[in-house]
Formats: sequence, structure tokens, C-alpha cells
Amino acid sequence: MAESERRSRFTPAYVAGYAVALLVGALFVWYFWKNSGDFHFLTEASPTYLGAAAVCLLCSYILNSQQLSLFLNHFKSPATPLESFALTTAMILGNSLTPMRGGSGGLAIYLKTVHKMDFSAFAAIYGGTAILVTLINTALATLGLVFMWIYHSLLHVWLTVAVVGLFGASLYLSLWPPPMNENTIGIRGFLSGSMNSWRDLTRNRMLLLKLALSLTVTTFAVMGAFFFIYKAIAAEVSFSGVLVISSLGTVANLAPITPGSLGFVEVVTVNVPHLFNVDLPRAVAAAAIYRVSALLLAVVCGAPGALYLFKRRVASKKRGSR
Repeated sequence: MAESERRSRFTPAYVAGYAVALLVGALFVWYFWKNSGDFHFLTEASPTYLGAAAVCLLCSYILNSQQLSLFLNHFKSPATPLESFALTTAMILGNSLTPMRGGSGGLAIYLKTVHKMDFSAFAAIYGGTAILVTLINTALATLGLVFMWIYHSLLHVWLTVAVVGLFGASLYLSLWPPPMNENTIGIRGFLSGSMNSWRDLTRNRMLLLKLALSLTVTTFAVMGAFFFIYKAIAAEVSFSGVLVISSLGTVANLAPITPGSLGFVEVVTVNVPHLFNVDLPRAVAAAAIYRVSALLLAVVCGAPGALYLFKRRVASKKRGSR
């Protein structure tokens, strides 16, 4: 590997991402060690409920691969169900281990090499997914907050204002994205082209509806994972509370700075349950269980997927060199 290529992997953003991830991991370990007596309930955690949580996470990965297939079909780059699942899980694994969404970068290169997909089209998929994920999850989180207020007399004004604001912005970008001037060069031209690709995609209302429905089901699958984790450790969280926690955790997972958005997701999955009267040790334990479960599943599914994609990419290069 060239020296310049090795240096490019250690940009300030990458170093900062790993530094934050190590700090968050160290804080978790320190808290567990300092308060080990408060985690006795983990010895009685239900394996059945933890297994159900893993199944829910697997369902979310399958649904993510189906969403990727919808995007690829729109851009005339269809993939088989196996290839879509391999792409999704390998991307999740890469994103879980590297800062700045390294797995998504690998997906972009694969699609360019094997499917001849333009990077601006991939950027439309990446950005469009983030917009729709924010739209769906903030809508459901808003409903959860309303239910918490009506049925449990719990109202968190600033949290509600922030969630509603994100919902409004993502709704605007989903339904009425503004046209951009592509007569520019460099990064501005690339971003303009990507935004216009997303704008063209949003005109396909049937595709938008299918994506929204699939993402909604995905949100409930992730919610199911949190629900079963809380059940496994006997944490009392209402349906609306779990909906708010899982939805906002999914939005926080879009932050690209750290591997797997480590730290950003935990800010939500530790602090928001605490707002809903979940004791801190159980909130910390649930966040840790979710993180470890998602990472293990990403390794189990993503490592074979990455190997499969590597072989396909090598075969594609050989065909292209003939």
C-alpha cells in the first residue's frame, strides 16, 4: 500500500472518532467496575428475551437490505437478495468498526466497481435514507412523547421541540426538496448533483411510499429489540417510552463521527430512559446489551457478507480486464 494511502486513513476526523469511541468505552467500563454491586440483576437476565431481541435486530438487517434493493432498482442497478443482504451487513459491520461511515464508503466503491453506479447516485441513496429515517423516527417519537404526556403526565418540552423540529425539516426535504445548481465544480457540484438525484427520486411517490413503509417496520423491529432487552433485565418501561427511546436512538445512529455512532446513541439510550424513571444501572445495562448484541450480529452476518462481496468484486475486475 502506498504511503499516501496509509496516511489518508489517519485523518484528524478518524483519530477524533476513535478517541471519542475509546473514551466512551472507558467510561462504560469504569461505571460498571465502580458500581458493580448495582448490576446484580444481570445474573438473572432472561436468555429467551435476549434471543428475541437478537431476532428483532436480524429482522431490521433484512429490512435494511430490502430498502437497499428498492434504491438499486430505481437507479437501474439491481442486485440479488443475497447480494443486497451481504452489502447491508458488510456496510453495517464496517460502520460499526470505523469512524466516518467507513462501511458506507466501501459500499459506494463496490457499487461503482461492480454495478457502475455513479457516486452522486450513491450519495442520494445515503442522504435520502438518512432523511427518511429521521422523518419516520421523529414522527413516531413525537407520538410516543404525546402518549407519555397524556397517559403518564410526563412532558419534556425541549426534547419535544427538538424532535418536532427535526420532523419538520426531514418532511420538507422528503416531499419538497429544492432544486440545486449543478453548474459548479468540486464538492459543491457533487453535492448539487446528489441533491438533484434525491429530488428526482422523491418524484416517484410509489417508491417513496414503499421505502417509508419498510423503514416504519424497521423502526418497530428495533423497538422490539429494546422492548425485549428491557424485559430481560426487568426494567419497567412503557410502550410509548420504548418507542421514544428506540426512535431517537435510531436518529442518533446517523451521526458519522465515531464507529457505530458510539457515544451519540448512548446519550439517548442511557439518558432518555432515565427521564422516564428507569434507574441508571438498568439504563446503562440495556444500552450496553443493545450495543454488544448489534455488534456481534454485524460480525456474524457481515464478515461472511464482506468475503462474498470481495470475491464478486475480484470476479468483476477480471471480467472487465478481458
